[in-house]
Amino acid sequence: MPDAVRQTLNDSLIGAWDLEVTRGNEKSAGIYTASWSPGEDSIRIEMANMGDDGLSHASELMGWDAESNCLTLQGFGSESGSWTIRFTDTSSNKWKGTWKGYFQGKPDGSPCTMELKGDSFEYRDTTDGQPLVIKATRRQASPVSKQWRRYLKGEWTYEISPMNDKGTVTWRIATKGNALVGRFVGDNGVVGMELSGHQKDKARELVTGFSSDGGCWTIEITEQTVDEIKGNNFGVLPDGKTFRGQFVGKKVDENHYEWNFTGNGGDGNPLTMTGKYERKTE
Repeated sequence: MPDAVRQTLNDSLIGAWDLEVTRGNEKSAGIYTASWSPGEDSIRIEMANMGDDGLSHASELMGWDAESNCLTLQGFGSESGSWTIRFTDTSSNKWKGTWKGYFQGKPDGSPCTMELKGDSFEYRDTTDGQPLVIKATRRQASPVSKQWRRYLKGEWTYEISPMNDKGTVTWRIATKGNALVGRFVGDNGVVGMELSGHQKDKARELVTGFSSDGGCWTIEITEQTVDEIKGNNFGVLPDGKTFRGQFVGKKVDENHYEWNFTGNGGDGNPLTMTGKYERKTE
């Protein structure tokens, strides 16, 4: 993926968005969430909107097609809908391309555009002979969430017990303050990626991570102050065993952060884990 396209996606698409969908005379509202896949070579997109026919869902995967030299999106939705969008012109903030697929069981397609405006974007095409306009507005993080992102931004060493995992993590702020992206590099060669952002509809901070050894984790932060965060933590350890319990993160001082997990493993036995982090200041 070209660096310029990757940076545009990172700044103008990654994150959570409120949608206003207009097709012909019908209007509906929804939500749109885009996050990098592990390795940051593709973007996973989830959409949900409430229309006259009820709640509909869609999932999309976006990536760079080197053979066609274009940004390609493959999507699947309710009622067996499917579509492919190819943006062949990404030279400006208004992408141009075509979409082809099936709408209500019939083949369809048209030229399309997507205009990226930083804190909003607008997609247009023609579906079933009617103009389709999707307007998205970025969901804003709470002030406390933004304080935590500013605090964690930078490079840290870490040690996780009882696994004795050690390494370095670099957190960077993304989507103009609405998300935090972390890259973990372990002393043992294991690499991990983490994305966190504010989920406004459920008033929580959502953290999702994956590592190259098969581990994955999700943290649903439901309580936060400037010095402490709490929530549900679940996932899969590298050995394939699941875990679920409570997560508590604490700001020890400006250069030290730690978290504690208390819960159970997939076998039902008690499980505790601790992470200690120290900011690199040189």
